[in-house]
Amino acid sequence: MNHEKEIVMRVATEIENLVRAKVPLHDAPDVVQAVLQSCIQAGYLSRPDLTIPRPALVRTITQRRIADHYRNRGLPTVGLTDGFELPEPEPYDTPERRDQYRQLRDKVAKLGEPYQHVIESRYFHGCSDREIAHETRMPLETVRTRRKRAVRILRKQLDLEM
Repeated sequence: MNHEKEIVMRVATEIENLVRAKVPLHDAPDVVQAVLQSCIQAGYLSRPDLTIPRPALVRTITQRRIADHYRNRGLPTVGLTDGFELPEPEPYDTPERRDQYRQLRDKVAKLGEPYQHVIESRYFHGCSDREIAHETRMPLETVRTRRKRAVRILRKQLDLEM
């Protein structure tokens, strides 16, 4: 019995050294206690027939309890505005933006029907290519190709104006 107590005290010192290196001081006693409980419950400190060296086993249990400690504790969160200023949002509803939107709508209206429908559905109504393909009963690749061609045409037209 005295021999077991000596082993427990020696192992407890080893555990404290391992824990203090990785856990804040105010949390160390709780983690040390959890490691000792796990070792005692499993009988690792009193079994002479262990094939795995006792220090390696205790180290493994200690590492797992440290990981459990951090997992259960959670991480501190920081507010989005702590430490820096957010830039002022850009005003999107300006007369210039409305004019650009009207010009773009006019350019899209002048596109041919297959391109026009794909662009309006995708960019003005927020549909995905898959949804457009399902709605129009076109293959998905055809929708993608028409969308890409239409965007290319619109870019050329807008670049010519600038």
